[in-house]
Amino acid sequence: MKNLCFIFFILFSSNLHAAQDFTRLILVRHAEKSINHRENPDLSEKGQLRAEALKGLLEIFDIKAVYTSKYLRTKQTAKPLADEANLVINSDIGAKDYDSLKDHIHSFYKKESILVVGHGNTVPAFINFLHEEEKYMSLEEDEFNKIFFVEIYEDKIESHKYSFDFKEGSLNFKKVHK
Repeated sequence: MKNLCFIFFILFSSNLHAAQDFTRLILVRHAEKSINHRENPDLSEKGQLRAEALKGLLEIFDIKAVYTSKYLRTKQTAKPLADEANLVINSDIGAKDYDSLKDHIHSFYKKESILVVGHGNTVPAFINFLHEEEKYMSLEEDEFNKIFFVEIYEDKIESHKYSFDFKEGSLNFKKVHK
């Protein structure tokens, strides 16, 4: 576990305190939702634990903004990190309004790190929109452990997909190829 966290830190933190020459988007699907048959369910207990683990995983980044959809599960996934960083969660932009989201981030948070919490279909679709190609498929219904890092440079976009799982206080993090 310590080795994985160290590798993660080395891979992504080399310029955390220096000015970035790219905009870093960190995108995740909301954590596990409760099965209460409501139209807008809360996170389950496991989902709440995953949201806390996500906060721990991403606290090394100097996140400047948090975007979610209007649904409780996305807001509750982002809340621990947003609270820790003293950020307001922006859920005013529609979940599939990719042009507005891209423009808003570019206008207000260029060369910063941003968290976007969406859904199993909207997270990959937004990344595909940025790439202008179909690079990622929608996540499976039970797939809550993927995290995407997108780096937007002046002349290119790079993205990477990772898996993060946690059990009894330990966190496993690995790169996913596809």
